[in-house]
Amino acid sequence: MLPLRLDGNLYLRFLDMAVLELLQDVPLDIRPRLWFQHDGATPHFSREVRENLNRRFGVQWIGR
Repeated sequence: MLPLRLDGNLYLRFLDMAVLELLQDVPLDIRPRLWFQHDGATPHFSREVRENLNRRFGVQWIGR
């Protein structure tokens, strides 16, 4: 569960922990075709979050 007041660091922790857990049930051959989408909220667009998404998803993420 995310806190009521979310910042870039907390969202980055969520990405590192929750997204990996959510992907556990996705077959490995499907994962390269997935796109990650999130909205343009300020915490979702911090430099650290964008760098993390670039490393993890390359160009396959949608945001602001």
